Amino acid sequence: MAERYASLVAGCQMALEEYDGQLYTPALLLRAANFALEEVRLDLTRSGISDLRKEQAFTLPAAATSISSSSTPGLPADFSAPLELYERLSGSTSPRDWMPVRLVQDLLEAEEPGETLRVYAFQEGKLKFRGATTARELKLDYMADIADFTSPADAIPVRMALVPLVYLTCALLVRATDRDGADRFRRDGMQALSKLRSIANKREEMAQALRGARRNRAYRGRLRPLVQ
Repeated sequence: MAERYASLVAGCQMALEEYDGQLYTPALLLRAANFALEEVRLDLTRSGISDLRKEQAFTLPAAATSISSSSTPGLPADFSAPLELYERLSGSTSPRDWMPVRLVQDLLEAEEPGETLRVYAFQEGKLKFRGATTARELKLDYMADIADFTSPADAIPVRMALVPLVYLTCALLVRATDRDGADRFRRDGMQALSKLRSIANKREEMAQALRGARRNRAYRGRLRPLVQ
């Protein structure tokens, strides 16, 4: 079950020894919590952590030339930028049929449309294609935006980020009245964030290995007709 903003509030109240919840309410903590969340987001983005990396699958109709936030199918609500894109014929069930779609700067320099997409461009917040003569199933790996907390029910958008968020939020809350306490909370928060990066980097190494194996399978699948 995903940890939520309510868990962050409870953690801050415990760390600040304010057990009745009358002073450090969810509303009071909100601004500091969102500032701490932005710091975590920037840190993880700078480190290339895949907790901000998500995957979305959808079917692109034949002859379609773009996907945007307002199209059908559309880009995910938290889409920020594409990382990798794969395609296969719509209706296919074999993992070996996935083929990488190459990112290019200018579709005008690409080949004429065919049965597959092969290339795409990312322009004006849209994924743009030449259009294929067949419907294509797409699998998009993308960098996700992190939305601010707005209510206690909001999920913490980064796995295992509760502890660093609690400490960093507390550091912001007491900075004006207890500089030494703020420094201790920040030190503990950065240590927890370092541990989070270490765990996430190991997951990223495993994910990269799996993506490499997937690309190799797709490449071998494309070669099969040539060696029969």
